[in-house]
Amino acid sequence: MSVTPGVPQTVRDTLNNILNRLTSIDVAVGGGTAFNQYGQDTSVVTTTDTQLVSYTVPAGQTANIAGFSGTGGATGRFTLKIDGTAKAVIRTSAAKRSETAYFGGGVISAAAGEEITVTGYHEETPNQTLEANVFGTLA
Repeated sequence: MSVTPGVPQTVRDTLNNILNRLTSIDVAVGGGTAFNQYGQDTSVVTTTDTQLVSYTVPAGQTANIAGFSGTGGATGRFTLKIDGTAKAVIRTSAAKRSETAYFGGGVISAAAGEEITVTGYHEETPNQTLEANVFGTLA
């Protein structure tokens, strides 16, 4: 499994690393079809939650979220939500612009029809680029 060639090299490296870890997690949580949803916004304004990723769980499936990540050019936070309810938050800083949360065997589940989102927020100058992805398996 690999990431689309049109994605910048640094992002591809990060996502491919996550996909490789996802394979290990997939085995640990009992299999399923892997999913990885990526999103980016190149003009996120200051102090505004901005949706970066949106994924609706397909009919007849359960999404077992193994983790999510966020990267930005600014200090901020990334929030994983299911149907608008926050489930996990990661923070980035000037010293560490990327962060990933892995849930391992304690995956967060979303039922068929539920919307999984990742929002980004920063407190720096306007028009920052924020990127996020959420990954796991469908069962």
